[in-house]
Amino acid sequence: PSTDSSGEQPHLTLAPSATLELTTYWQPLVRPPADYTLFAHINNDRGETVAQTDRPPTGGAYPTSLWEPGEIIHDQAEISLTDLSPGTYTLVIGLYDRSGARLPVDNANADSLTVQTFEIVPN
Repeated sequence: PSTDSSGEQPHLTLAPSATLELTTYWQPLVRPPADYTLFAHINNDRGETVAQTDRPPTGGAYPTSLWEPGEIIHDQAEISLTDLSPGTYTLVIGLYDRSGARLPVDNANADSLTVQTFEIVPN
């Protein structure tokens, strides 16, 4: 999702049969010391994860331990929305290490980034 000129994200509605296609660009500030896993979670309005994908960025073709500082890495993932009931959902992404500990994604040490809130509407 992109923002409009006011800085607001557009209202997004999807059908329950949709597949969410997620494109991310990662830019490490330092060389990652390990290989990490990307999580992309769909949370309901109670904060519960109801759909997700967890996998290495680039499908493991370019492990994070090889990323160079300042380099921009393109990644694509898909999340099936077929089991979701109509309602409001939030897409949250981030990275975690082998132990399951999430990495900080910003200077405030948040461990995930809220990308978009959207609605599932009946067909």
